[in-house]
Amino acid sequence: MRGILKQFIVLTALSFGLWGCKEHQHDAVDVHINKGKGVFIVNEGTFTMGNASLNYINLENDSQYAAADVFKQANNRPLGDVFQSMTMVDGKAWLVVNNSGKIEIIDPETCLATNTIKGLKSPRYILEVTPGVLYVSDLYQNAIHIIDAKTHSITGKIPCHGWTETMVLNNGKVWVTNHNSNFIYK
Repeated sequence: MRGILKQFIVLTALSFGLWGCKEHQHDAVDVHINKGKGVFIVNEGTFTMGNASLNYINLENDSQYAAADVFKQANNRPLGDVFQSMTMVDGKAWLVVNNSGKIEIIDPETCLATNTIKGLKSPRYILEVTPGVLYVSDLYQNAIHIIDAKTHSITGKIPCHGWTETMVLNNGKVWVTNHNSNFIYK
């Protein structure tokens, strides 16, 4: 009987403790990055956990200052699932979030999101091929997306058989690696 009473008291105490808990809503925090004085760290996160993050380390005057999860702090929402890469285009940071199928565009000094491009299958890397025209490689699409950097819209696709990865622009040609084959697209 004593064991049952003891279990009842413990369970009752736990239930009151859990009943009184509520998730605290954090307000967005002003994040200010000193341009050219530090580095961003892309944290992929754990696949399917939605815990990707963008960190910042201030290198000014040998400072040890680091800011964790600056995207979430500035926007009061998580970045998403699997932060694949980050590319600077026309003064904005383009954050490719692979498993969430999106690209977040932020002001790199405040980390505030200015736009989100959705409708991508599994984006990987961004390359600006001409001013205002971006190519985005993709894990599952069998194509490279063409994006208008000014309107933040997908304007077309370039068919490619298989999984496309990193891209390099050289002498007016884009070279694309392909994980599933022994060749490079040009």
